[in-house]
Amino acid sequence: MRASWALLATLLVTEPLSAEIYEWTDSKGVKHYSTYDRPEGSKKAELAPIKRVPITTNPKLLQSCMKHGGNDCAKGADEDGSVICRDGFRESGARFIFSCSTSKLVVTEVKKNDDGKIAVYVRNEAPVKAKGTFVLLRHGKLKTKIQGPMELGPHELGEFSMDPPRAPVKAELTPNDFEADCVNCG
Repeated sequence: MRASWALLATLLVTEPLSAEIYEWTDSKGVKHYSTYDRPEGSKKAELAPIKRVPITTNPKLLQSCMKHGGNDCAKGADEDGSVICRDGFRESGARFIFSCSTSKLVVTEVKKNDDGKIAVYVRNEAPVKAKGTFVLLRHGKLKTKIQGPMELGPHELGEFSMDPPRAPVKAELTPNDFEADCVNCG
C-alpha cells in the first residue's frame, strides 16, 4: 500500500513539470500562459529552452575576517569595497556596505534585580554601532517598551530595565519573551 501512495505522489508531482504550456491573448490584449487552462484560441507556447551552465566561484571571494579578529568597520572600506579585518587582512570577500552598516541585537539574559525591577541584557553582535535601540516585552497581544540605552557600540552589552508588568505574565521570563531591535538592525 505504501509503494502505491509513493507512486501516486510521484505522478502528481512530476506530471505538471512535463505538461504542455499554452498561450493566448485575452480581449484586453494581455498575454496569458497556462498548463491547465486552455480557452478557445489558445495554442502551444513556443518557449526558449532552459540552458544550464556550470558556475565557478573565486576562492578569494569566499575568505572572511572570521580567523582575522573580525571586521574592523572603523578602518573604512578597502580599495575594492570589501571590509578590512582587525589584524589588517585585506583579502576578505565581505562587502563593507553590507557588513558595516547593520547591527544585530540579541537578548542574552533576563534577571530580577534586588529592587524588584526586571533587567534585560542585550548584546550588539555586530561591529557596527546600534542606533535607536529598544526592547519590547511580549505578553499576549500586548507589547511593553522597556527603557535602556539609545545606542549600543560594536559588540557592547546593554541593560534595559522595567518595573514588573501590571498585567499577569508567566512567572519566569526568559530571553524568548523579549524582542530587541534598532533603527539600523538588519
